Parts: sequence; C-alpha cells; structure tokens
Amino acid sequence: MKRVVKIGGIAGLGLILIGFLLLVWLYWYFSKDLPPLYTLMDYHPKLITEVYSDDGRLIAEFAEEYRKIVPYQEIPPYLVKAFLAIEDARFYEHKGLDFYRLLGALWNDIKAGRFEQGASTITMQVARTFFLTQKKLISRKLKEMILAWRIDHYLTKEEILWLYMSQIYLGNVGGRNIYGVEAASEQYFGKSVRELSLAESTLLAAIPRSPAYYSPVYHFERAKARQKLVLERMVEVGWLSEEEAKQAEAEPIVIKVKRNPYTTDSAYFVEAVRRHLVKIYGAEMVLTRGLKVFTTMNLDMQKAGAEAVKKGLVGQEGLDKRQGYRGALAKVEQDKISEYLDNQEKELAEDWRFYNTINGGDPTASVPAPVPLEVGKKYQGVILEVDKSNRQIKLGIGKTVGVIKEEDYRWALGQSGKSLAQVFNVGDVILVSVLELKAVKQGYDYRFALEQEPEAEAGLIAFSVKTGEVKALIGGYDFQKSQLIRPLQSHRQPGSAFKAILYASALSHPTKSYTPATIIYDAPVVFEYEDSNEAQAGEEAKVWKPANYGGSFQGPRTLRVALEKSINTISVKIMEDLGVDWVLKFVRRLGIESPVQADLSLALGSSPVSLLELARAYNVFASGGYLVQPYMIRRVYDREGNLLEWHKQFTPRSELSDKDKPEIGEMELAEGETSQAGREKKEFKGVKPEEVGEPGADEYLVMLREGKIPSLSPVGT
Repeated sequence: MKRVVKIGGIAGLGLILIGFLLLVWLYWYFSKDLPPLYTLMDYHPKLITEVYSDDGRLIAEFAEEYRKIVPYQEIPPYLVKAFLAIEDARFYEHKGLDFYRLLGALWNDIKAGRFEQGASTITMQVARTFFLTQKKLISRKLKEMILAWRIDHYLTKEEILWLYMSQIYLGNVGGRNIYGVEAASEQYFGKSVRELSLAESTLLAAIPRSPAYYSPVYHFERAKARQKLVLERMVEVGWLSEEEAKQAEAEPIVIKVKRNPYTTDSAYFVEAVRRHLVKIYGAEMVLTRGLKVFTTMNLDMQKAGAEAVKKGLVGQEGLDKRQGYRGALAKVEQDKISEYLDNQEKELAEDWRFYNTINGGDPTASVPAPVPLEVGKKYQGVILEVDKSNRQIKLGIGKTVGVIKEEDYRWALGQSGKSLAQVFNVGDVILVSVLELKAVKQGYDYRFALEQEPEAEAGLIAFSVKTGEVKALIGGYDFQKSQLIRPLQSHRQPGSAFKAILYASALSHPTKSYTPATIIYDAPVVFEYEDSNEAQAGEEAKVWKPANYGGSFQGPRTLRVALEKSINTISVKIMEDLGVDWVLKFVRRLGIESPVQADLSLALGSSPVSLLELARAYNVFASGGYLVQPYMIRRVYDREGNLLEWHKQFTPRSELSDKDKPEIGEMELAEGETSQAGREKKEFKGVKPEEVGEPGADEYLVMLREGKIPSLSPVGT
C-alpha cells in the first residue's frame, strides 16, 4: 500500500512538474514575440488636426480617430466607476487577470460551443487595443493575458485606466470615429467630460459593449436600457445608493452633437488647405499627428462669397433661372400620389427624429404629424392641383400641403408665353423651398417657391491686394456634389477679361507710345491664315474676320473707350501691332503660367487660364503694379507646439513702370464701374481691416466666375 502511495505521489509530482514546464513553455512561446511595454509610458495617440480662421475660430478638423486627451485627474470619479462597474468591477483587486470571470466565461463558451463571453478585464482590453488584433483566437487570448499581467506590474491602476479611457472606441457620429471619453462627451453631449452628470456618465459607460447597437444618437432607447444596467451594477458593488440610481435614471438626457457651424460655407477653402497639408506632410501626419493650422480665411468674407455664388446661380435673377425651367424631376401617376406622399412622410419623420435628437430635443418625443418643414430648406414635392383661375399650384410634401404663387414660379414660364397648365401637371415632382409658414388652428399654411438645381457651376476667390492672403475661396455650388475647386483647378477661356491685360501690355510697351487717349478705328478687318495640315494639301488660305458684339462698328475710339466697350476689332488690331511675343512676355510677368495660344485670337481671351491666375494678374493693376503670391496658410504647428511652417512676408516685385501705374489703374477702374460685372460685384461687401487682423490692408481683390463669364472688382471698406 505504501508503495502504491509512493508511486502515486511520484506520478503526481511528475504531472505537476510536467504541467509547470508546459506552462513555462507556453509562456515563453507566446511571449517571445510580444512588444515591449515602454511605449505605454510614452503614449502618443492619434490626435485631431485642427484648422483655424484668421481670427482664431475653429473651422475644421481632420482625423482618422476623433480623439481628445484630458488628464486622468479631470475625469469625474463617477464616470470611472460607471465604466468599472459594467466592464471590470474587480479591477482594483486582480493583477490584470480576473480568474473568476475567466473560468465563468470559459464554462459558458463550452456550453455554447463557441466564443460567446470574453471576460476581458480593462487591463486585457488595453493590451489588445495597443498591441494585438481583434480576431477571436486562442493564441491571441493567451498573448492578451500575458500582456495584461505584465502591464499590471508595469503601470499603476490609474495609468491603466487613463490609457483605457483615452483609447476606447465609443461610436461613430456624422462620419467621425470617436475615441476616448473627452471626444465622446463633446460629440454626444456638447460639453467637456469634466462637466458630465452622473446620468450622462452612466449613459456613456453603456456604449463600449457595442458602440453601434447602443448609440445614444441612433438607438437612444437601447442606450437607456443599458444605462439602467450600469446603474444597477454600481448599486451592487456599493458605489451608488438605490436613491441616487433612481434619480440618475429619471434625469432627462439631452443629446447635443457637436457640429461645426462653418462647415458648409468653408468646405472648399478647407479642402484646399487639406490638400496642401497632405502634399507637404503626408496623409498619415495630417490625420493622426494633431497639427494646429492657422489659415488666412475670413469667415465673414467666406460666408459672403458663398452667398454671392449661390445668388448668382440660383437666386431669383440667377443664371440658372435665366436659362429656363428644365421640367419636372419625375412623374407620379395620380393613383399613386397618396402612396408616394405616405412614404415621403415616413422619411421626413425619420429625419425629424434624428435632428431633434442631435439638436438637444427630447429623444423620446413623438414625431409631430404632419412633420413640420423648415423655412429656407429645399424639398421635393408633388403637384396636387394646377389652379388656373387663381394662377397658383397646390403642392404636397408628405402630409403637408401648401401653394406656389404666381410670382414664385413665373420664372419657369420664361419669355415663351406658355401658360401655367402647359408647364406644370398634376403628379409632377418638383423642387421647392419653403418661403414662409403661418400658424393656423390645425397646423400651418405653407408658401413655397419653385427651385431648380443649377447645371452651370461657379467659383470665387478673394484675396488681399497688398499681401495675397486668400480671404475667401468657393470652388462650386455644392461641395457634397463636386469637390473640384474651380478657381484653382479649372481652366476656362477668360474671353473679354483678357483685354485688360492686353491693353496694359500696350501701355507698358517701351516704343509703341500707347496712351489712354490713343485713337484707333473700330472698322472691319480681315486676316488671312494657313492651317498647317491644309497648307500641305494645297488648300487656299483661310480668312478670319473679328466681329463685335451686335455686329456694328463705331469708328474712331480712344483706347480708354475701346476697353470700356470691350471692342473686339480694336483689341485684335492692338495685338497685331504689339506682336504676339510681346504680349506673351507680359502675360508671364503677371503670373499667368498656363499654356498660352500664340496667335491673334489671344486678344479675345482664347487661351484657358485658372481663375486664380486671372485674379493674380488683375491684382497687379489693383496693387499699383505689384505681383503678389496668394497663400492660404499662415502657420502650422505640431502637437508639441513646434513651428513647422509659416508664411514669410516678402516685398512683391513691381511689374509696371511708374508712368504706367496711374494710367492702367484709371482705365481698369473705368472698365470695372461701367460694366455689368463691375456693378454686380458691389454687392460683395468688404470687411474692416481690424476684423481680419490685418492692419493697413484696406482692400481685397474678388474674382467671381458664373457660368463662363468672369467678373471682378477691388472691394474696399
């Protein structure tokens, strides 16, 4: 018997030794390739790059992970406890591994026949987040456990919690991937984590289990249900009384998603800045290194520019309306109108619920019926009736019914003399804006205006005449539809806008002696030219007869009047007299770098240029002869505050002789004041120098292109 016991004891010790050696081998095998932990002490997470206007207001943020860091001491204790209660209540008791939870989770996984419960401690989550992948593998779990044990011995509990609460993923709002409690607090509640209440803290702690499923923005009821579980767990572990939990659960939660009010108007400017940064520093640095970028944008001028572009395209006298109505967007059969409007009402209800939630409304509120429409906003509606007698259109948008009065659709009839019934039909789906609404007993009376998305595009750039600081940049009608920054990327024929450059080259010529009073005859002129291909084939020379707008000729005219009236024949004659080579050299002196067509048609603006190039050239006249380099970024700092880039002020070089400066400036002023373009540009108001932080710079050059017609004016205060 003793021998059996002895043999059994030896066998038991052997098994224990083998088991111990196996554990040692497993530890060695799975830990041999694990990364060192010192990187946790030098924590440099991915941060947001912030972009500021010329007066220091935040206008944009670039980020792969939307994260903001606060010290651990500034995180409310009840927020920490809320996370611990639901994620790892025994955090302060274990050494990175909670064996009770691990064994319970293992048993549940065996019963389920699959990985169902992770039982990861907060320390294990930190290990996985910083060093491992999210794949559910036994090998990854073992490595995670080893790292968690090491981390717990390497860092304090508070340091582990700080890393966890700075790094944790907490959902997506408006395309932003939110990481860390500070960014989540700003995005969900519109405030710093320092200001969170107990109710808000427990709602935030409800998210990590499944950020999409428990999103307070998209699934508020689910988030509230899990918040209740968080509160119950806090009561269970003794961190909260039942009365405090009930009060927190009953407290109304206000979701107020942080949104940048400047996004829409500043989109093109910001995109141009982003492209520059990516070109210089690379996408990774821009999206992850937390740069601070200070730009030249003036928010008031940017807003005015955006409004000018929209008004020029789709205003009541805008280009698109002048070009005529293009017809209904779609047709709905009369017997299906009711079904169409019911579906539209459901979509409007979903939109109302979402925007009500993110703008601080009651997330549990019932959607009003019918869903209220916003004044100034555009909607698609269905024509319910064409009222010939009252000359108005009855329109349905969801369950809302309103009218379009004659003055609000008249532009669609155009000059053709068509009647209301010839243009509009019942069942037409049309675009309208809400002009006004009046409260009545059973809701609102709505008045709509017929709208139309433009086919033409526009662009605008405005910069300081003296320094070149770009104050406004609008690349098109709608950034969401087209990200092409037209003033910088598009090249179009300048047409008659080139004549100012031509006439300036004439005044600057060293031997031709042109003055504003020089008389040139506006008379028919014929030029013969040969096409190189046809000349080889023995074809006869072709002729070109420049014509004026309207087809008439005005006889002798001074150079000043010829520019003011934009006379084509005189412009071509000047080009012929100067010689194409001289004009080309002058064009280059004014900063135009695009390829230029070297023939007489250049006098009429036949060679495409960018709006920026044209603006820069015209700025030579506005500045008294000086060529400036427009720029958009003043300074760039890295996350530690080191200066990476700054714009060095320089003295621009003069491109006009002293005698030519007053003559050219005077002629340009006359052309700008008398042209339709010059009159229209006076609607773009200037901004006082002190408002843009640029003392002494009291005028800006604005270039606006609507359709194919560029126009300009210097704008003063």
